[in-house]
Amino acid sequence: MKWYYYLHTNGDIIGKNPVVVESDSEYFNSSFVRKVWLVQSLEDVKAMLAEALELGARKDKIKELAEANGILFETAIQENINKNI
Repeated sequence: MKWYYYLHTNGDIIGKNPVVVESDSEYFNSSFVRKVWLVQSLEDVKAMLAEALELGARKDKIKELAEANGILFETAIQENINKNI
């Protein structure tokens, strides 16, 4: 599992195939890109979701990605809360 995700300025979290991204070193060089993550494990997904939530990503997108990876949305939120205590 290797995938790139980025947080768009509109709050979307968008996934990109590594073949596309790694063929262009300037791929994420855009004013629309707030943050980029390389995700290679379930732990990476959890960390990305927690950080994305903190950065203002759309909660429906976080929930969608969490559920697609077998993570309960509430768990992602709670881990973010616990991280910031």
